[in-house]
Amino acid sequence: MVKVYPDGVLTPQLDALRLGQTLEVSEPLGAFRRPPEELRQLVMLAAGTGLTPMVRLTQRTLAAAPSAAVRLLFFNRRERDVLWREQLERLAQREPRFQLQLVLSEPDEGWQGRSGRVSAGIVQEALPGSDARSGLLVTVCGPSAFSAECARLLAEQGVAAGQVHVFDG
Repeated sequence: MVKVYPDGVLTPQLDALRLGQTLEVSEPLGAFRRPPEELRQLVMLAAGTGLTPMVRLTQRTLAAAPSAAVRLLFFNRRERDVLWREQLERLAQREPRFQLQLVLSEPDEGWQGRSGRVSAGIVQEALPGSDARSGLLVTVCGPSAFSAECARLLAEQGVAAGQVHVFDG
């Protein structure tokens, strides 16, 4: 799944590929301050296509840290914008350690879930209490304004910088 950003570093090149052309892609590389095997709690804040790195991180953490709790707050405008909704909901049903919360900023009439934008209240509810943050990693991915606001709110909540990883494109 690829969303093309006209001013993106890679996606315009992907969009220019013709049918039948191939592309070689490596495994994602990088280093977290706390590897998934050491996690007790993973809280992920994603908006739109910011879900992409969270999918692999969820899989890796659930496999590598058998007692870790994994929580995904997934922000979108409308219900139809929610990527991989069925797969995420199935995972939440079959894996008790995985919690999913969808948050819509422009919900359709009849939406039963949470609505609004990322806020201090939503972030506070997603986090464990300050006395239970050992083994915590909070990851953030989305548009730049979303990521910056999440980082600010996490700092306000007293989450240590070493416990936060913001994916930058």
